[in-house]
Amino acid sequence: MNRFWNAVVRPLFDIVQPKHVVEIGAATGLNTRNLLQYCKDNKEIGVRLTSVDPAPSFDIDSFKEEYGVDFNMDYRLSIDALPDIADADIILIDGDHNWFTVFNELKIIEKTHRESYPIIVFHDTGFPYGRRDVYYTPENIPEQYRQPHYKKAITPYQSTLQEVGINPHINNADHEFGKKNGVLTAIEDFIDESILSFSFIQVFGNNGLGIMALHSSLEGNPKLKEFMDGISVSEMLTDYYLDYERQFHQEHCNALSYAIESAYWQSATQNVSEEKNNLVSEIDSLIKRNKELEDKCAELENNNTLTKAELKRILASRTYRLGNSVRKAYRFFVHSNTE
Repeated sequence: MNRFWNAVVRPLFDIVQPKHVVEIGAATGLNTRNLLQYCKDNKEIGVRLTSVDPAPSFDIDSFKEEYGVDFNMDYRLSIDALPDIADADIILIDGDHNWFTVFNELKIIEKTHRESYPIIVFHDTGFPYGRRDVYYTPENIPEQYRQPHYKKAITPYQSTLQEVGINPHINNADHEFGKKNGVLTAIEDFIDESILSFSFIQVFGNNGLGIMALHSSLEGNPKLKEFMDGISVSEMLTDYYLDYERQFHQEHCNALSYAIESAYWQSATQNVSEEKNNLVSEIDSLIKRNKELEDKCAELENNNTLTKAELKRILASRTYRLGNSVRKAYRFFVHSNTE
């Protein structure tokens, strides 16, 4: 939603001049800052902000202190918080991107705002969650409204989930399109069922933005009608933009695949290099050991040669021959006496 602020959302606010803005899904507070700044810029008319998010990841108190405006943080789930809100002028829906949540958010708003239906601004009406559910906390969705889902990746031109692609870390529906599947499907189903008459337009890129308003609101506010007509596109251009966005995401998926493959081969090359270095080191050690053994064998061979020469010298010596004669005589003498 934040990426659309300057080009679309802030101009819409300037036309509608809301006094109570409701934000569903605050997350890190990027767009919350935009809304708080708007409230601050229009403090004289008493603009207030209600943000609904069970687990915002920013410091609420520091935001309140920084902007000094009427800011209420509601930590409930949207379908629990919305029944208590009956006076919103604009509601920005960027929370749980699944059919059950969005459809029921709109049904609740319809019940609580019968006298004056607010302008609704949606994020993620395009790829990847316009026609596919995602469940940040699956147990919050009744089982009969949950699509089969897995923590696997989305790719632009394949309905089934893949190993490499977009958002593999969260619970994505295992297929795209079909009944009760995705943000845009929920909006269309609500408009079809409602007794009220709505105008709905989409802005493409950055996962898609949708704006929904009563026909009567447009008729009563020519500037709003002109604004809506000005950003609406033909069916032909709609198809073009939708395909262009998928192509953009496909390039992203291709880059991811290339990065993963490059990392794999880099790791494999590194492993081969390390193994080669280990083998070279081992061969060097074996060569060194072989040289030591060769030197030892040469030393033993030399000692053996010296020993043979010494033995030959001893056997040829007069002392050895005399000693040998004495030994023979001694043995003869001993043998004779024993008989």
